[in-house]
Parts: sequence; structure tokens; C-alpha cells
Amino acid sequence: MSTPAFYHGTGRRKTAVARVRLLPGEGEIVVNGRTATVRGGATLQSAAVMCSDLRASAALVLAALIADGESVLDRVYHMDRGYERLEEKLRGIGAQIRRMGDVFAKK
Repeated sequence: MSTPAFYHGTGRRKTAVARVRLLPGEGEIVVNGRTATVRGGATLQSAAVMCSDLRASAALVLAALIADGESVLDRVYHMDRGYERLEEKLRGIGAQIRRMGDVFAKK
């Protein structure tokens, strides 16, 4: 079951605030203005996701690191603009992370 995406901003700068998969009874998302609070949930499951901006990309990397299974993140060039040698730093603390090139079909 997937919750709807909540957005803030207008025009081309719309940014997803929360899009997570929650099983019934495992957690909740409370949206208050421009803030989304996510509580609970037993574990995160791996997923194929698309990075939309610098901060969202960093959040997706952190979520992927704690999720069960292998996650795939596309459009990681956002992170390259803001985080120098991110893969190297994460590997230094034990992360299993690698670049794969373009993995999602282009439209």
C-alpha cells in the first residue's frame, strides 16, 4: 500500500515531502504545513527510486542504507553537486554502495 505524495512549492520547483510505503498498523505520516513527520514502521524495504534534488537524494541514500535488500537510486547527479566523494565516505563506514550508470529507461 502506498501513501499519496504530498508536495510543497509551485511550478517546476515542486518537491515531494513524503512518499513511503507503510503497511497498516506499522506507522503513520502526519503532514502539518510544510513539514511531514513519519513515525513507526518495523523496517524499510528496498526500492528503485529517482532522486529529485540534493536533500531528497541524501535522504534516499540514508533510507537505502538501512533498508532490507538492495535499493537502486537514479539521477544521483544531484548528490555529486553537493557531496564530495560520498560513496568513498560511506564505504569507509561499512556501506555497500556502487555506481551502476543509467538503470531506468529514458522517456
